[in-house]
Amino acid sequence: MLSLAMRQRQREAQEAKAEHMPFSPDNAFASLANAKKFCQLQLCSLRLDLAQISKLKNYPEKAEFKRTLIDKYQHYLDGYLASGLEHPNEILVYMVIWHFDTNQLFIAYKLAKMAIQQNQPMPETFKRRDVTTFACDEVLRAMERKIEHSDIIFNLVLEDLQNGTWDVIPEIKARYFKIAGTRAEENNQLDDALLYFEKAHNTWEKIGVKTKLEKLRNKLTK
Repeated sequence: MLSLAMRQRQREAQEAKAEHMPFSPDNAFASLANAKKFCQLQLCSLRLDLAQISKLKNYPEKAEFKRTLIDKYQHYLDGYLASGLEHPNEILVYMVIWHFDTNQLFIAYKLAKMAIQQNQPMPETFKRRDVTTFACDEVLRAMERKIEHSDIIFNLVLEDLQNGTWDVIPEIKARYFKIAGTRAEENNQLDDALLYFEKAHNTWEKIGVKTKLEKLRNKLTK
């Protein structure tokens, strides 16, 4: 039986061998170096696809094309995620973006969590600072448009914000608390509504819930 030290040396030798393995599609995820090379090949294709998107004139056309791109890059993404390797990966981030763009909210949320855990940056062409901010904004937009299941995803993001898993600027967090308070008030859950409105106000005073707080406190003390 190999000792712990011998097993460690064996594992290190295997990893070193993998790092110097010549790249091929069959061993694309055998090492971090190969995974990065494979990603670069995918990015060459991605640039062409993004150029094609920019030529499309309306939302339905763009959404339909993005659905075909999701199918196109799904196999690569499955391999990347299954490998357990992590590196800056624009394909992963665009898969988050495209799933939100095509209203596939559950998958978008799942991929966003993975991208956030890996500290993946947003593409340079996007104004929003990080994947967390982008995902939070997209869920709010889906709520406004009443996209199917947006309320469920909203609750999941709200939980992420409350437990500190996701970190965003106070303005966005306060918007979530305000919406949660409004929903609780509409369902006559006044104690919960008061709690959320207090969180919203304490997070960002300009969120505009002072009047609601006063009315709720008066109602609950009667």
